[in-house]
Amino acid sequence: MFHLLSLDHSLMGPLEYNGLLEDANSSQKYCIAVYDPSHKSIELINSLVVPTKVTSKEKRKLKGPKVKQLNVRNNIQRNALGEAFGTKKAKKAIADMERNKIDSGKLEEEQVVIIDSIRSNTSNIPTKQEMEDTMNKDRLIPEFDAEATRVEDIYPLENIIPKKEWSFLRVDSILSETDIEKKAELLCYSNSKYLLKKLGEITNETVNKKEKVQILYYISVLMGVYANRRCHNKDKLLENLNSPPGIVIDGVLQRFTVSRAGEFGKSKDRSFTIDPAHEDKLLSFMLALILHSDNFHLEVSVIAQELSLKPSRLVGLLRSLGCIVKNATVAEAESLNISKSMAANYKIASLKVPFKVPEINRRGRRN
Repeated sequence: MFHLLSLDHSLMGPLEYNGLLEDANSSQKYCIAVYDPSHKSIELINSLVVPTKVTSKEKRKLKGPKVKQLNVRNNIQRNALGEAFGTKKAKKAIADMERNKIDSGKLEEEQVVIIDSIRSNTSNIPTKQEMEDTMNKDRLIPEFDAEATRVEDIYPLENIIPKKEWSFLRVDSILSETDIEKKAELLCYSNSKYLLKKLGEITNETVNKKEKVQILYYISVLMGVYANRRCHNKDKLLENLNSPPGIVIDGVLQRFTVSRAGEFGKSKDRSFTIDPAHEDKLLSFMLALILHSDNFHLEVSVIAQELSLKPSRLVGLLRSLGCIVKNATVAEAESLNISKSMAANYKIASLKVPFKVPEINRRGRRN
């Protein structure tokens, strides 16, 4: 039985034949029929069979080894290629990376030891709250209440003037005096236009007038010490002041000066000095009291002139207290009798709630 197959290769394109020669000793015999058209005869010729598979080359599917390795990360495959075909520089980089690689398996074995070591080494590290408390103690300003809901409670008077010193602020003679200039002469430091003006604003109708006068008296003590900051002897300082209570002046010297070696050893009774840090502290406490006296709205130029300070330095001290320093508004300019042209550069410092804790200035002031 013969099967003839006619294929039109022009329609299928290039073909590929794949076959395997069968065993020659097979019982099945095959032959090829050769037709002679001239004699119209057929000649049978014995032949072997080669089973083949015909495939169009355009549609064939090539099979080869899988290049991509399953379950192997890309960097490992890349390193393998680099080690096999890379340059010397690339191979060196791969070797360095392998040498510096951390073995996570070994870390897992030692993680308990590492954790215990970290706990023991960090046991003495202060908490965030402890660090904030320490930073607040290092500030050169009075102790404040960051959660205060009233502006007068931000810097309570007892945090500025110790209770022991407050009890010695006897101002009955000032309250009984009617002449403003004579009132000022009874202060510890009377050479102050600001204090003279504030005394004139206190009348019999003033609420808590005794407390207000006591605040002004303590401001005069701080002003007197600041005005005589070049004086390093307590006796000489007392000569320049108007008989301040001993308890009060001792407390001020204790908090705002440092001991200085002198002829009789280290004693603030004999010799002291006010370094830049304590000078800033003295000014900060004084400004906190002035804010209380001025209803927490302070004219920068007036106080700068009073204390002979550069306005820029005074603004820095006020901001360290948490004050907001801005140009005077139209309403403020009218209440202070300031022209509109001056109001554009007239600074007003105000303390408000909610209180934002001021950042600590890390750069120290020059001597």
